[in-house]
Formats: sequence, structure tokens, C-alpha cells
Amino acid sequence: MFNNFDIQDDEDCVFGNYKNTNIIISKTRLTLPINGLENRNIFKGIVIQLEIEKNIQNNIIITLKNTKNTTKLQLLEINNKNFKAFGANQNNLEIINESLFDILENILISNNADDIKFSFNNKTILIFLAKKSPQRIGSIYKSVYSIKNYDKLINQFVAIFNLVDLINN
Repeated sequence: MFNNFDIQDDEDCVFGNYKNTNIIISKTRLTLPINGLENRNIFKGIVIQLEIEKNIQNNIIITLKNTKNTTKLQLLEINNKNFKAFGANQNNLEIINESLFDILENILISNNADDIKFSFNNKTILIFLAKKSPQRIGSIYKSVYSIKNYDKLINQFVAIFNLVDLINN
């Protein structure tokens, strides 16, 4: 999904498991050092990694329609107003449907992200969420006495769990 990077810096990682799917959520920065200059950010945001039981024999990338194409995969014919999809071949495309697009939209909105990139290859799903201002999943600086502070965090996890449910069915 990203042409080239040399350094992956993860922080604020959350590990879990839902319905036999390992979930890793981290604040991540991918950089590429340039001769004598500061590292150039290729990506900075939230990465969600899912290790699923189902083996999907294809390499699929889904992005927002306005995202620049940086992949060598072929553009797939899908009918969606917000997303475009790329694949290595035409196999196992049944996963690409309106339910998936609705869940990706929900993940994007619940994380207040500006951009989303989704990929799956074999048993791994990666979701990259980027925003112009800094992001975090939850916050230790918010009061634990106010239920509204949990609503956003719960919505973020529910969106991920909905994706797991869709993939595992």
C-alpha cells in the first residue's frame, strides 16, 4: 500500500482477540530516511491489523475514490460512490460488497479520519487511517466518570468487530 519505507515506529498499541481473530491497533509512523535530512513521513496514523482464520487467496486494496493510485494491482469494477478497489486477480471478490463498504465508512467516521486504506492478503487484513491532526484510540486524559467519553471508543471497537463478523461469515 505504501511504495517504500525503511522505518516503522509503533506506539500506543492495543492487542486483543475477537471470535478467533487477533486484533492489533497501533498509532504508527512509516518513514523513509533521505540523505542527511530528517525522516520523511510516508504515513502517520492508526493501523488496525486483523489476523483472520479464513484464507483469502488474493491481494485486494480498497481506498477512497479521491486517493491517488499508488498500486500496481489492477482496478476492479465495483459500483460504489466512495471507494475504489484494486486486485491481483478476479478470485475471492465476494468479500467486496456494500456491507464491507458500509463498515469501512463506519470505521472512517468513528475514528474521525480523513483517509482510509484497506487491504487483505491471505489471512491478514490491514486498515490504515490517516488524519491531518493527531489521532488516538481513547485517551487517558479524559474523565472516567463521564459515559460520553466511552461512546467514541466503543463505536470504534464495534466497527472493527462488525468487520470481523462480516469476514468470518
